[in-house]
Amino acid sequence: MVSGEVPFSAGELADAVRRAAAAMGRHGVGRGDVVCILTEPNTAATLILQWAANLVGATAAHMRWVDPAGPEDELRAELQRALAADTGVRMLAVDPANEARARELLVNATGRPVLAVLGAGQPDTVDVSAGCGDGVGPCADITDGDVAVITQTRLPSGRNGLCWTFGVRNDMLSAAPSLPSTAGASATGPTTLLITAPLIHTDVFTAEDTLVTGGMVVLHPGFDAAAVLRAIAQHRVGRLMLGAPQLDALAEHPDRAATDLSSLTELIYTGSPGAPLKLRKAREIFGPVLIQVYGTTETGVLTMLPPGDHDDLRACSSVGRPVDPGALSIRHPDTGAVLPVGEVGEVCAVPRWPTAGYWHEPALTAALVRDGWVRTGDLGHLDT
Repeated sequence: MVSGEVPFSAGELADAVRRAAAAMGRHGVGRGDVVCILTEPNTAATLILQWAANLVGATAAHMRWVDPAGPEDELRAELQRALAADTGVRMLAVDPANEARARELLVNATGRPVLAVLGAGQPDTVDVSAGCGDGVGPCADITDGDVAVITQTRLPSGRNGLCWTFGVRNDMLSAAPSLPSTAGASATGPTTLLITAPLIHTDVFTAEDTLVTGGMVVLHPGFDAAAVLRAIAQHRVGRLMLGAPQLDALAEHPDRAATDLSSLTELIYTGSPGAPLKLRKAREIFGPVLIQVYGTTETGVLTMLPPGDHDDLRACSSVGRPVDPGALSIRHPDTGAVLPVGEVGEVCAVPRWPTAGYWHEPALTAALVRDGWVRTGDLGHLDT
């Protein structure tokens, strides 16, 4: 892994995780507890703290959200809501940059969770980077139904935590790489992945998908086209995931023409539709490596437009073909009735890896699934 231009070997990451897990265990964190994680965007600390919490059997709840409309206010409100409620939070684990902010948030916290820092903090904090992690192993009594990770997603009603069990997470990792093999050449072996989207959304899973197959992950705190182009050449990046507008920005950047992009085998874009003519231009620039994926945080990838279909403008106006046709359906938003080909309705799915629902939001969780089908809230139609 490369985080903030600092390289980490697999051994260094494993040692850091074991030390943090040992410190958590010494302070009473175990199965059934929640460790809230607050770190700078897209750093190794985010993953180290998650893995450490999971190693002792606890739930890792990612709290950091990057919101240009007002990150400070939203962060404060969401963390205070979680920490002031009876949600089983035993520890608030942070990096050094967030220690002061964490202290403010803990003033009115229920039960006064332990404040832990991945590094040296004030005397009243727990340094989870210190000590020895020798002999630390996984919690023995974890069950598949225990919640392992809470990621963050945005709903019309606001930001919500989305729960994922150990059973689902283990199945995800066992299937790595999880993107269908038709996606590109890198599916046949290890690759280097560059992440610019927030880890606390779904890219924590994307990072793990790469690491467990022997690949390397490069973390950037956000999208900067010039920095992404430099990283592709420097680290020989094979897989890159972007939003559709970011793909356009990369193609149009003045540094692009002089950048060695020959390592790219999968340039995946998602989040919003791509303009067919712009996609044709990007195809000419980057070669047969473009892959569009559509899905939601709750469902995972539902459809894919592979590289070969980017030569067809009509195909580029779609989101591709269903990854599993039998697990995708267009239904009436009110009645749930299946709609015929060509008719617009709600996109519904039966995910391969289902979420366990929203954190302490039973009404939202109940409304997520109807008759066994997860409701995306998106409108779409199938064509012939």
